[in-house]
Amino acid sequence: MKRFLNLLVVTSLVAGLGFFGQTAKAEETVSSSTDEIKVIVEGKEIEFPDAKPYLDLKTGRTMVPVRFVSEALQANVKWDGTKNMVTMERQGTKIYLVIGENTVDIDNRTVRLDAPSILKDWRTFVPLRFVSETFDQKVDWDPELKTVTITPLEEIPIRPTNIPLMPVDPVAQPAMELVAKKARIEGNVFITEMPKIPDGYSVLFIYKDLSDGLYGVREHDIYQIDKKYKAGDTIRIPFYGKGGYVSFSMFKGVPGVGGVSIDVPSLDTYWLNERHK
Repeated sequence: MKRFLNLLVVTSLVAGLGFFGQTAKAEETVSSSTDEIKVIVEGKEIEFPDAKPYLDLKTGRTMVPVRFVSEALQANVKWDGTKNMVTMERQGTKIYLVIGENTVDIDNRTVRLDAPSILKDWRTFVPLRFVSETFDQKVDWDPELKTVTITPLEEIPIRPTNIPLMPVDPVAQPAMELVAKKARIEGNVFITEMPKIPDGYSVLFIYKDLSDGLYGVREHDIYQIDKKYKAGDTIRIPFYGKGGYVSFSMFKGVPGVGGVSIDVPSLDTYWLNERHK
């Protein structure tokens, strides 16, 4: 699978979306600073009529309501109360964010955020990386002026927007989801769990080493990971230098039914199959 460049994140902020008519969920208690924080988008200060940006003292993250930032960046924003999911679309890119999770889906890519989305004052808040990763923006923080400045990136990273995605296979999908959900980094070790492979399906499970930043056959490549572990086993893969990526593809007979590729150590995840309708 073609690899994609990750964005450089300068600091962390969190944005939120107001919504109405959804099933109420308990709000998370957040210790915060009441110092006023300003947000500047392309030279214009954003007005926050109700929920205000704040500093979460527990995580050290600056928080801001996403609807105002998203609309300032001309993104269409929708709320799905049955799924507790925010959907945004901007310049052909579709973005999906579920409240309470520390990931965001961008087309066929899942990005790990440095803090989970939370519900506060009936608004959803997410980390600043959300703004930079999803909207191709550079975000700078001025601690003296307590000001966040958001400007377009000079170089837009390559997006996986033109890859034809496979339809969801409900039998195979849980195995792919488990590999991605259990993925984590401890020190210089990538860790995940070996899923149960459904009867009649096969997998191609490998780790490709890119420690020197180049592609090709490398000393630390690992093939046939699925042959070395049984369902439920913890998989541990040491990585070196720049790391690499784990690829888990599933097949029913010969035809492929989907797959997932996880960058190491960033854990940014790319999918070969549809995940949202």
